[in-house]
Amino acid sequence: MAFTIRPLDGGLGALEVGTGTVDGLQLLQAQAEFLSDERKRNLRYWLTDLSGVETSRTTRGQVLEMAETHAARQSSMPDVVLAIVARLEVTFGLTRMWQMHLDARGTLWETAIFRTRAEAEDWLRERMREKHGLEITLA
Repeated sequence: MAFTIRPLDGGLGALEVGTGTVDGLQLLQAQAEFLSDERKRNLRYWLTDLSGVETSRTTRGQVLEMAETHAARQSSMPDVVLAIVARLEVTFGLTRMWQMHLDARGTLWETAIFRTRAEAEDWLRERMREKHGLEITLA
């Protein structure tokens, strides 16, 4: 699995792209490395595109660990709008499990899961306008 994460809109957002075989531990490591820079804690939006994922080796335990890690991170990154693109049924299901667990913890983040990147980008643009009064380019 290859995960890449890069800043968007001058650091206002981030784009995370996964391809190949999903491994939950690799995802957590990539996110931790990207967010180790304190300046990146000012993020307002995050787009995760898993449409290039072909298979998943992510376990239920890893999904719950990701949700716990993200719940703990929220106090330093409140008000993040997060869109996830999940094409495969298994990826969509695991992402939905993550979302439900995060919601149960009382999330500060607004999250949504989509089948296409175009839908996710449209939603992010709309939510950023409504929530933060910002126009984003996703570039």
